[in-house]
Amino acid sequence: MRIVDVTSRVLSLPMARSWGSSAQGTVSSMGHVLVQVRTDSGLEGIGYAFTINGRHIMGIKAVVDELKGLIIGDDPIDTEAIWQKLWAHSRATGPGGLATYAVAAIDTALWDLRGKAAGLPVHRLLGSNRDRVPTYASHDLWRTSGLNELAGAAAALVEQGFKAMKMRVGGESNPEKEVERVRVVREAIGRDIALMLDANQAWSPSQAVITGRKLEPLDIYWLEDPVAAEDIDGCARVAAALDIPIAAGEREFARPGFRRLLEGKAIDIAIVDLQRAGGITEWTKVAAMLGAWNIPVATHVAPEVLCHAFAPLANGLTVEYMPWSFGLLKELPQIENGFLPLPQKPGLGFELDEEALAKHDVR
Repeated sequence: MRIVDVTSRVLSLPMARSWGSSAQGTVSSMGHVLVQVRTDSGLEGIGYAFTINGRHIMGIKAVVDELKGLIIGDDPIDTEAIWQKLWAHSRATGPGGLATYAVAAIDTALWDLRGKAAGLPVHRLLGSNRDRVPTYASHDLWRTSGLNELAGAAAALVEQGFKAMKMRVGGESNPEKEVERVRVVREAIGRDIALMLDANQAWSPSQAVITGRKLEPLDIYWLEDPVAAEDIDGCARVAAALDIPIAAGEREFARPGFRRLLEGKAIDIAIVDLQRAGGITEWTKVAAMLGAWNIPVATHVAPEVLCHAFAPLANGLTVEYMPWSFGLLKELPQIENGFLPLPQKPGLGFELDEEALAKHDVR
């Protein structure tokens, strides 16, 4: 089996409701580059990259279109060799950025192809014997929500079957107001539901420590990205000062980025992103490295793909349920008592919704 073509197209998926963060501003859509790798056997693999509000999305497409010439004629089963080739070519622009997103999209499509060729879901190829993975709701409870809205949305997530959820913090200048928002959610869901907080890099180390200490009595599962992602020393200061576990890593690229976090003793929990890791091939290596340091791993967005990579992990903690790409799919992942059932169809186990693709295509 040989690769005969790699195609890419740009799509824009509108958000059900706009939201905002300190890092991204107002978010109203997700731009996607859909990558389809075709073979001489007729099998096709699907992957994609996406960015908030479609920023730089045409740049990612341009890199995909450049990279495809490197792999025409290759056997798609050789995911490691192809990844090394793509990574070596892309490192000319540095160990991160748009090129890594493009590599990730192609690599994801190749794993989809591997699974289809083997007649197995990707999580089985990776060694999993699970049929479900723990998940948490991350698609609501934004900074822009009022107190009543937060309480209602949190209670609704529990009704939907979630046993864990994350809310965004960092939008209040007064720590007491921040605590009030978190308390409203905690009271709405009770103590049996895990509650994560994500500051989206909004605080200085001192602010994070002051606010974090006030939040500790509310039984917080983790505090994510309390300070700027590049401030590893500051993150380590926060981790040392608080009893709340500190989670970070979603903005790190491949293994070198996580090595810096580990050596800086900056995290208790690692958040690993599919795109910045460079696809499933490198994501699994990052997770294994973190396991050697006894660091639990949580995924970042793309649950329809990362549930596969997460499934075999001994140090796997939870999968983030974020429906940013669900608009591309025929069948949506469903939650069952706090878990995400793993797909059992070959490959990544989902099909594209052709009507949605046509509707959201960017000409």
